[in-house]
Amino acid sequence: MEYCRNCGNAVIEGSKFCNACGEAIQNVNTAPDNSQIDNGNVSATTYTKSDDNKKIIRFLKSKWVISIVVLLILGFGSLYVYNRYFTLEGEAKSVVANYIKAIQNGDATYDFRSSDVADFYNITDYKFIKASKAKVDTVIHLDRDDWDKDFFVGRTIEKTYEKEKEYYRHAYEAAGVGGKVIAEDDDTMTIKTGMQHDELTLLYDLQAINGIGENVMKRVYFTLENDDYGKDMKITKVTY
Repeated sequence: MEYCRNCGNAVIEGSKFCNACGEAIQNVNTAPDNSQIDNGNVSATTYTKSDDNKKIIRFLKSKWVISIVVLLILGFGSLYVYNRYFTLEGEAKSVVANYIKAIQNGDATYDFRSSDVADFYNITDYKFIKASKAKVDTVIHLDRDDWDKDFFVGRTIEKTYEKEKEYYRHAYEAAGVGGKVIAEDDDTMTIKTGMQHDELTLLYDLQAINGIGENVMKRVYFTLENDDYGKDMKITKVTY
């Protein structure tokens, strides 16, 4: 259907003049049909949905970014905790840190070092530098004085120190074990067990105050091993 551009009335098909106003039919417009109107509406609607979709996508992307960041933080946090506390190096660092903290607080340090390791004093700060690890022979020591203390609290195997020595001798020198007594006198015995364990050496820079009140920096090596029974890691040697 064609329409007059002048008055808008319908024009009889094939007419050269409008039968309503008499205007010559030159440029006849075709009225927009329903499909065109619908298409216009669809276009407008599509634009709105597209805009909403973009917002949704942006929202989801932001959620994904936040989730990824959180997962990365948790992952690095878990890795830090694992390395800090659940590896040999992490355990050794923890022992040294607790040892230094005990010194700074004036607390006992026996839980962190062997009895023959002398304490530092006046430590003000410390910094970890590096760590190294080596396999060393596992050696146990029997001492009469220690045995007497253990006997009174019921932690000995035999009822006399001499029998305890023989018990350990036979246990480690038995066929297939590979152990050997490497030193012995009336009051002590040292046994190479035939096994090995990890020995860790940690290098630190320690800042301390010397006897005349000066701040000094010392480069210190802490050597750590498990105790005789393989339960706790302790500082067995300090060199600087």
